[in-house]
Amino acid sequence: MINDFSASVLIIAGTPQLLESLEAAIRSKNEISVSGMLWSQTPMLLKPESIRDSSLVVAELFREYQYGTRAEGVVLAERWAGITPFLIVAPRHWSDQIGCPGYWDVASSDSLGARVQLLVATPQIAMDNLENLKARIKPYLSIPRQH
Repeated sequence: MINDFSASVLIIAGTPQLLESLEAAIRSKNEISVSGMLWSQTPMLLKPESIRDSSLVVAELFREYQYGTRAEGVVLAERWAGITPFLIVAPRHWSDQIGCPGYWDVASSDSLGARVQLLVATPQIAMDNLENLKARIKPYLSIPRQH
C-alpha cells in the first residue's frame, strides 16, 4: 500500500461508469488522492499542470470520436513521457503479449491497484516496451477523419 499522502492519480476515461470503476479500484488498494475526468471533458479541464502535478495518469487506451477511434491514451502518454508516468488501461486481453508496465488489462498478472503502486514507486519503467503496444494498435494512432 502506498503511504505517501502526497501521491496523486489522475484518471481519464471514456464513460462515467469506467471512470467510477477505476477510481474505486485504485482507492481500494491505495492511500492516495484520486481525481478523474472524461475524455470529452479534456479540452476544457485537462491542463498541463494537472498532468505535471500527478504522480501517475491512468488513461483509457481508446477514445471514441464521431468518425472513428484513436488510441488517445498512448498519444497522451508519449507527449508527456519523462515528465509524468502513464498507465494505459483497456478492456482487452493483451497484457501477456505486450509486456509493458505502463499498460494494464484484465489479463494482467497483477491487480490494477498493484500496478498503480508499482508505477508510483518506479515511474521510470512506465514506458518500457510501449512499442509492443503501439505495434498492436497502429491503425488507431492517427487522428480520425473529421476530428
